[in-house]
Amino acid sequence: MAITNNSELAIVGKSGKVYSFTMYSLPTQCEFNTDYPCVYIYFQNSDPIQLIYAGKTTDLPCRFKEHAKNDPHILNDSNYIAISYCSTPDIMACVSTAASKTCSKRSTRK
Repeated sequence: MAITNNSELAIVGKSGKVYSFTMYSLPTQCEFNTDYPCVYIYFQNSDPIQLIYAGKTTDLPCRFKEHAKNDPHILNDSNYIAISYCSTPDIMACVSTAASKTCSKRSTRK
């Protein structure tokens, strides 16, 4: 799978529902939206693609800074971030469950 900046990533949840994520290359200068909660996944674009970390937050700019300060290995091991903004907490829970299951199946990090 070729990843390009602003390309779409689809993750299928347990229910079969498809959740859309937008990919951004790292480091990024984009302004992250603070109006909605989101689920995010850090990737390494390699062969095969490595899923590094998945999380959810109500303040992505703040969380991004926290990763840079407290978990630099996440940013150092990643060259893309996928983001799915959620309109309600219920959707956020569903998307984060789907993303976490995808990462736990494929990630090589412990």
